[in-house]
Amino acid sequence: MSPVRAADFEAEVSFISAADGGRQGPAVQGFRPDIQYEDSEGLWMVWPLFIDKNGVELAKGTVIPRVSNANFYIVNDDLRRTVHRDKLRENTHFHICEGGRKVAVCRVVKILSLYEDFDAS
Repeated sequence: MSPVRAADFEAEVSFISAADGGRQGPAVQGFRPDIQYEDSEGLWMVWPLFIDKNGVELAKGTVIPRVSNANFYIVNDDLRRTVHRDKLRENTHFHICEGGRKVAVCRVVKILSLYEDFDAS
């Protein structure tokens, strides 16, 4: 299920209820939202793959619990170096967004391979 390379970081994710403006239905493994840092307006292609309590990524199509952890993968390598390395630290807060709507609040719990450079070939 994982992409070809290692995850950049792990975060705790809490989905916002529909009554509070969040998703109308549950998220499933494999959906591709964007993230937004609390200190900026921009949306970034940083995609989650949710994990179980043992750190194993869930199967595609699995319904995601309202509160869970996920491995996050930064899609653009250049932006990993020029933007995300400056913004991401343990305890950094951000949101998962679908379009312009914030659907989850998140907190970085562990930096994984964020500082590794990957061969694009």
